[in-house]
Amino acid sequence: MKKIIFIGFNKTATTSIHRTFCANKFNCVHRAGAWRFKNRYIKLKKVIERRDVISDWGDTHLSSNILQKIINDFDDVLFVLNTRKLKDWIKSRFKHYYFNKKWDLDNRLFSINDVTLENAEMFIYQREIFYANVAELFQNKSNLLVLDIYQNNFYERISDEIGIQIKSKNLKSNVRKDDIFLLDFQEKIEHIWTELEKKHEYNLKSVLSSTDEINKKLCKHKNNIV
Repeated sequence: MKKIIFIGFNKTATTSIHRTFCANKFNCVHRAGAWRFKNRYIKLKKVIERRDVISDWGDTHLSSNILQKIINDFDDVLFVLNTRKLKDWIKSRFKHYYFNKKWDLDNRLFSINDVTLENAEMFIYQREIFYANVAELFQNKSNLLVLDIYQNNFYERISDEIGIQIKSKNLKSNVRKDDIFLLDFQEKIEHIWTELEKKHEYNLKSVLSSTDEINKKLCKHKNNIV
């Protein structure tokens, strides 16, 4: 059976994906340890060898160098770029840090003062660069699947690729409702949207990047987006 490695960022249904594959009796890991191993790729490689499905890399995410090594070292792997609309993803990230009171996998405390335009743009930059790198790394590969997590055929597309029927669970099972967040959080988020919408280089509705060329490259792979 093919291994499945989800390369989407945190806050792209990774917890629900992990729970779903565990419920389907796959050998899964949520957060594979890239943040712990960093340059110690040999240890990370052993984690991948032992598991069928990997679904979260934490806030530090995957570097292009690590992803390139995984691609080179593992032939029979389905890579899935799990993604969602940029605006929803940014808000979900801020919710995550706001709720946990710290930056993911970091000891630095997170406060309402960190819900800023600058940090939103940092998120965007991180995602744009990674998606551009994915487009380049997989340009001559046929084992990448690009999926919007909120499309109903999310698990169906994966099932088709691996030849095993995945019984889906609710992808929204780990979503925190807006009404548990204080008014100051909501006001800050609204301010961020206002400022971002003034900047025409951002497409907040895009499930991929804000660059058409990158999106065309990504959508040459099997996907549920176009």
